[in-house]
Amino acid sequence: MSVLASIPIHPLLVHVPVVMLPLAALGAIALVVRPRWVQHYGWLVVAGAVVAFGGSFLAAGSGDDLMEQYQNSGQHISKTLSTHADLGGAVQWVALLFLALVASWVWLRKRQFGKPVVRTVLSVLVVLSAVAATAMVVEAGHNGATAKWEQTK
Repeated sequence: MSVLASIPIHPLLVHVPVVMLPLAALGAIALVVRPRWVQHYGWLVVAGAVVAFGGSFLAAGSGDDLMEQYQNSGQHISKTLSTHADLGGAVQWVALLFLALVASWVWLRKRQFGKPVVRTVLSVLVVLSAVAATAMVVEAGHNGATAKWEQTK
């Protein structure tokens, strides 16, 4: 389904990863800074990462459908729109990496499992993936907005 009430669904679905990835990233960084919060909020952050990951696939799929509609109607696909599509695909993988890292980190922290060096390295990777996921979704969103505004000129 690529249309909802005669409106392309892609602009609606993109808000799931655009909101949830940075929110889950902030939550993950907060947990790394305050590990004692993991007991209360760890799985909430993981749930946010799951929603962000799922939303990234819905947004990318609906974006692919929208791009196909553009191509089938003879509309020109700009370089910016093509870049947006590529970045949207990359967001899926970065969101998956972030989800895997934050879920592993929460699981290890809740069980006090693993050597301290492993937990420290994983903490650094969680923060780096949180920053990367946020940057990637911002860049993809910016390219999408730019592509849309290019069409109105």
